[in-house]
This record gives sequence, C-alpha cells and structure tokens, in this order.
Amino acid sequence: MHHRPIELSLYNSVYSSATPPWVTEAGSKLWGANHGHPTSVATRGETTVLFFTGTEGGSGIQRINDQGIIQWTDGNEFLDGALDDTYAYGLSRSSWQNRTLLFRFRLDNGHLVPFDDEARTPSPALLPDPSIPNTSSLALAHGRLWALFPGRALLQADPRTGAVLATAEAPELLAVTDRNGRLYALRAGGAVVLLDEKGAVAKEIFRVAGLQAPRRLGVSHDETRFAVSDGGSNQVFVLGVGGKPAFAIGRPRAGGERPAGAFVRDDLIQPLGADFDHLGRLWVAEGVGTCKRVTCWSADGTLLDQFWGQADYGAMSGFPLTFDATRFIAHGIEFKLDPNPDPHRRKTAEQPLAFHPELAHERGLVYRFKGHEYACAAPGFNKMDHLTILRRDEKGVFRACVRLDMAGRRVRDGKTVDAPGRGWVDRNANGAEDEGEVTGDLDVRALYWANGWVRPDLTIVTTNGLRFTPTAFSEAGVPLYDFSRPEKIPNWIGFADAQGSSGTPVMDRAGNVSNGIVYHTADGRQGAYPNRYGRHDAPAARRGVLIAPFRTNGVVEDVPGIGSLTALGGDRGEWFLMSMDGLYVSSICQDSKGMVTLDETFIGQESFGGFIWRDEASRRVFVQLGGPSYRLMEIRNLETCVKEIRPLEVTVDAIAKGSAAAQQRQQSQVAESASLRIARVGKLPSEPVPVLQPASLPLIAHAVDVRVAEDGNPAVWWRASLAHNGRDLAVMFQVADPSPWKNGEGRFTHAFIGGDAVDLQLDVPGTGPIRLLAAGLGGKNTVTLWKARSQAEENPTTYAVANNLANAVTFPFVRRLDKAVVKVATGFNSYSVLIQVPLAELGLDACLGGEVKGVAGVIYSDPSGTNRASRVYWHNKSTGLVSDVPSEARLDPARWGTVTLDK
Repeated sequence: MHHRPIELSLYNSVYSSATPPWVTEAGSKLWGANHGHPTSVATRGETTVLFFTGTEGGSGIQRINDQGIIQWTDGNEFLDGALDDTYAYGLSRSSWQNRTLLFRFRLDNGHLVPFDDEARTPSPALLPDPSIPNTSSLALAHGRLWALFPGRALLQADPRTGAVLATAEAPELLAVTDRNGRLYALRAGGAVVLLDEKGAVAKEIFRVAGLQAPRRLGVSHDETRFAVSDGGSNQVFVLGVGGKPAFAIGRPRAGGERPAGAFVRDDLIQPLGADFDHLGRLWVAEGVGTCKRVTCWSADGTLLDQFWGQADYGAMSGFPLTFDATRFIAHGIEFKLDPNPDPHRRKTAEQPLAFHPELAHERGLVYRFKGHEYACAAPGFNKMDHLTILRRDEKGVFRACVRLDMAGRRVRDGKTVDAPGRGWVDRNANGAEDEGEVTGDLDVRALYWANGWVRPDLTIVTTNGLRFTPTAFSEAGVPLYDFSRPEKIPNWIGFADAQGSSGTPVMDRAGNVSNGIVYHTADGRQGAYPNRYGRHDAPAARRGVLIAPFRTNGVVEDVPGIGSLTALGGDRGEWFLMSMDGLYVSSICQDSKGMVTLDETFIGQESFGGFIWRDEASRRVFVQLGGPSYRLMEIRNLETCVKEIRPLEVTVDAIAKGSAAAQQRQQSQVAESASLRIARVGKLPSEPVPVLQPASLPLIAHAVDVRVAEDGNPAVWWRASLAHNGRDLAVMFQVADPSPWKNGEGRFTHAFIGGDAVDLQLDVPGTGPIRLLAAGLGGKNTVTLWKARSQAEENPTTYAVANNLANAVTFPFVRRLDKAVVKVATGFNSYSVLIQVPLAELGLDACLGGEVKGVAGVIYSDPSGTNRASRVYWHNKSTGLVSDVPSEARLDPARWGTVTLDK
C-alpha cells in the first residue's frame, strides 16, 4: 500500500475555554477538571481564581484575567479557596490522598508554597478523611483561615503553618467568606451575619427569605452587594444594602439535573460558588458534571460569557453527529459549534442547543437512518453492562428505545450471581417497559472495553458474535428487533476479556470484522497484525508497530483502494489506521513517549475517548480525539491510498540471513550491568559532570558506571555511578533528554509525577525500603526521602485514586532533605545531576561491605515539563506505567537487583 502522508487538520473543538485547549510549551494551562466540575470563585483586587473538584487531569485551581484567559493552574482538586495579597489558599477534598487538605499558591506565578511548619508540609491535613460536602467553604479573616464543613465543624487554621488552632461545632452555619478582612457567614434560615475573631455571631446584617437549599455566599468589593447561591431553586440571588433584592439569576427550578429539551442559557443548574470581581461582574460556578460551566454576569444580571470545560477523562462522554459536522454532543449537551474557531487565540464559542439527560453518561455515534436520528451508545466506557440505542423524539430529545442488558456477574440481594442478558424494544414509544417488549435469557456479553457495535443501518453486533438486524421500524421510528432470534456471525473473532487486550470489535457493511489487530473478512480471509506489547509495558513508538492498542473507534467506508478501515486507539496517544482486512495504513497523533510536538495532534496518554466517521454531507473523514477538549480533526489524503498485490518470494536462505542480521544487531547493543556497585573512593565529586561528557570517561573517578537505554529507542538513555567515602553517598546521573530537567509539580511529596526526576530505591536492613529522588521543583533542586516503614511518622502521605482506594499506598515518612547536596547542569538535550547525602541519613552506614537490594532509574517529562511521560529503570523493566499514582509510588524490592557496597 502507498499513499500521500496521512495528515490531521484541526476542524473544531468543544469545551475549549483554554487558549489553546491542549498542552503547550508554556505549560498545561488547561481549563477545569475532567472527573469533576466547577466549585467556587474567589476574588481580591484585580485577581480572580476559580476552583474545581475531580481532577485526574486538568486544573483544580486556576487564576484568570478579566477576559477569562488562564494565567496559571495547578492539578490538585478544590472545593473552595481564599486569597490574600500574596497567596491563594485552597480547600481540598483530596481523593488522591484520601484526606481533607489545605494548599497555598503564590498569586503571581501559581507556584505551590509549602507551609512554614517544621516539616515544610506542602499540604497539611485539616481532617483525616475526605468526608466533607461540596458546600464546604474557606475564608481568611482575623489573621486566620476559617474552614467550614456544614454539619460537621468550623476549623480555624494558621495561614502561615497550616496548623489547626481550634475546632468548634457550628450547626447553624452554611458557608463562610471574607471581604476586606471581615468574616461573613450564611446561616440556616437565610441570615447573613458577621463573625468575630472567635467565630461567634457579631452582627446579623440581613435575612434572605425564600431560600430552599442555600449553599454559598459572595460579597462585592465595596460590601454593598451580596450573592447567595441556592441549590434548591437552582438560582443565585443578588441583594443590595440591607438585603434589598436586586435580581435573581436563573428561573426557579427544582431538582439536580437540567430539564431535557431546549437549553436555556440564562438558567442555572446546581450553582455553588459565586463572587464579584473588581469590575462588579458576578462569576458563578455550576456544580454538576453534566454542565461544567462557569458563567460571568453583568452588574444588572445579563449573561456576558460562559466558559465550558474540561471534557471528562480522555474526552469520553461525546457523540459526533455523523450527518452534521456543525454540531456535537458533550456530556448530554448538544452544541452548535463555533462557525469560526480560532483556539490558538481565543476560546471557542460553541452554543448549547439542547440537553439530553440520557446521553450524559454515555458515548457513541449519532446516525440518521430512514428519516430519524439515533444515538447509538457503542462502544461504551470500560466495564459496560448495557448497550442502548436512543431515538430523537418529537420534542428533539434523545430517549432510549432499545436496550440490551449484558449477561454476566451481578450483585443481587448482597450476593454475586450469574445473570442472563435481556433485551427491550420500546415498541409503543412510551419510554416504559410494557408487556411483550422484553426478551429474557439472552447470551449477550460485553468485554472490558466494549459493549458491542452498532452500524449506521442500526444492525447490532455483540462482542460474542451475535447479530441483530431491525425487522422493521415503528411509525414513531423505533427500530424493531427480534431478540429471540440472534444470528450467529460466521466469521466472528474470539476475544480475550482482559483489560490489557484490544477488545472492541467492529463490523463494516460488507460484514468484515476486525478489532484493529485481528481481522476476519466476509470472504473467509483471516489474520492478525503483530501486537507485541501490552498497554503499559510498550517501548517508545516505532514505525509500523502497534504500541499499546486497546480500543477500536469506528469504521470508515468507501476508502479508495482499501474499501473500509478502522482506527485503533493506542493507550499512549497514537492512533493506528488499519484496513478491515489487516493492512496497516498509517498512524495519526503522537505517542507520549516519543519526541513529541506540543500541538493539537498531541493528545497524551490514556486517551480513552474518540471516534472516527465519514460525514454524510461533505464526505470528509473526521476523528474526535481525547484530551481536555473534544478535539475534532479532519483526516486528509485517505483518497490517495493505493493497494497493490504482488507475489513475494521468500527463501530459506533469506530467512537465515535476516535472523543472522538480527542476532548481530542484538549483540552490538550495550548490555546493562547485572548489579550496581557503590564504590569506596578517597574523594567524592563536588560538581556534576559536563552534560556531554563522553562515555569513555567515568562519571565518578574510581567508581563503576551503569548505562541504561529505553528498549527500542537508543536516543533515550542514561548512565549513573554511585560512590561513598565512608561518610557520604554520592550519586551521579548523566541523562539524554530532549526537554532537560523540567518538573511542574509543586509538592515534594509528589515530585515523581511532575516530570523529570532521578531515582534511587534501596531496601536497607533495619530500615526497610526507601526512595531517594531528586527533581527541580518550583525553580529549586530538591531531594526527597521516602520510607515505607518508620516508627516515627513525618509528613505521612497517602497516594490513592478515587475509584480504587484498595490500591492506595501510604508512606509514614516523607521528608525533604534540605541538607542534601544536589547540583544540576543542563544542556540543549541532556543534563547531569550530582546528589550527596550522609550514609547515616539512609541507614547505609551499617551496610558497608555488604549487599542490599535496589534499583535506579530516570523519570522523563513531557516536553512541557508539567507531567511525566515515561520511566526508564535499571533491572526492573516493569516501570512503564505513568498514569497511576499509587503504582508509581509503590516500592517493590522483589523486582530490584543487587547493590554491593564497598567497605
């Protein structure tokens, strides 16, 4: 096959309130959180700061200017915050540390600043658990921080040290805020009061009538206007001096969801934080994941602007309309796209048209067939247990009309049982399961990454090879299926239901079946493209090799010279275009481990979302990519594909010559040392070696080097040397790195996830597993020591993910070694690091002359320097995972090698 280079061109973007909505060399600066929603706004002078919860990517706190352009961000998650002249303080219900934490950031540059306690704690705990409500609030007044957890407690904390100074019950308080040094509070019953330096009511200012579920309070800079958000009526009430009503934003509406149908821009849903900026405008955060919106309102209550974002993790909850490239559905909201997008210079101006509640937590493609529109939620998220087809009804809302519930293990009455599948067809289009509409005892199944596939003609294909074709359509447009008569697909593929496998089958209209790797054509041809690596253990990208494939994203028909093709998503950002009969066509996007360019084609690792389709009207081929926005790209030059079939003569002699060449190439590679040696030398180095020091010169005189290269990518390599003089340990690294010594993390406790770092892990007798890691944090080179076991706790830290707390890792001891020597030299594409630490600090002074288990490695940043892209270690090669904080934090001596210490 040959063709012109397959290219991607940015077409449009949704949820693009950042400029641009992808990582740039200036840093991430991505709008909002992916798992959560906006929570609050805090203003002081000309400064406006927004807060978000639920971050596995994106921003939990961000400072914006008057136009809404982001100035800086941080990825921790927050419910509320407060500002002084120097710092922004954030209240975090941290699912990543499983506690309620306090943070502070410099207002001018967003650098995280540790508190001034003895341990210089980056995020002191206010509570030992995260069990606080969304309405929790933070204020700064009377020289103290005030953290209110409604129904639980009012805490006073020292803004300098982060220490909790006092805890009191406050059953009547709903929210606290501050303005000009005064502490305001909202009480049950709608009373707005001032609190004194002890947290007692000093004065009732006024009382707001008619509130149903008041949440937060905002006060204007001149203290003449007040805003109260009410979750019961979904409104924000603005009041003047003495509580005189001015206006209300949003119409009164009960419930926690926006109603289905036309999207009214001026209405709110679940408003949380609201605050006035220095121009008198009111900013409102809507606290619900289906409407990730921050709005800006004029002094008279006119909507001035709305800021959407960001997309959910990997941009999954999206529906392209395959017949109208000017619209897109995100989180159940149908948008009219910006007609003149320019995301490099401004946020996109998509406008909400309608809300489809039943699409809010689904994803798939919207087809038009026989005069009706259908949203087909397939393939779905991971671990799906159903497949749904939704029809746009006479009111313009997508409603479920067909549903397959998959067979599998289910919890019933507290017990896990095998449950059969079932199918429902809404034959009378009333939205309810009526007699004669449900078929039971179906053997329909889902895989980890797929609930099946629905073709544009609404043929349903299940992951275990059953096909259901509509027998007819009702007058209302409901596709009618006879689920009691499944058709067994003769050329089906067997799939392994495992997270690490590619398991998303698709079928084209000719009946060819593929999951992007394995193909079975309708005319009997079978085969598979080589798939050498799993999701997380793959080396850097290689031309013509599938790297970490895990999900097929659709089918495009009528490609000249090919017929039909599918797009296979890779777990590290690269997509692979494969013909439905097994030919590799091209790759698109960029592998996060490679030498990437920070542009719209870089979508990063774990890009779980996305689809490929051909637009009916224009015949152009589009893809929706994952990332912080729903990025819509056009694929160009597919029409130039030409497939030629020629006989290939393969002889035994040719195979032997190829094998010999491969063996010779393997023998020429530099082998890693089988063990590490910490040599005894008379004099330790005082400076890092030159970044371009040749391999012929040792890193430390009279010591031994170890050299490690990334598998399949010899351009990424490092070497290290270890030595001691009987008192101190010296570790020298020389690292080849195209973006040298960049780390965007502010917390020394989390330096291993922020970008570039050098790492030494040892299992020290009497001490246990330890980790010594050096990184550049906030412009300061920092060495951190972790101990997996310690009788004396110091800054204990838990590393967790919210959806798998059982995998959490807790270290009782995490200390920044301020007395350690760390010096760094950087060059154009390399750096060197010298670390010097007392042996006794690590417990190694008692190990001289013996052996310990250990491992050394280098963590590489992405080009922006704000996130880790890969990990390359000596001896332990199971280190490729860079998307799971607990796994990256965990110390596993069973995988380490031998480290000898000279006496």
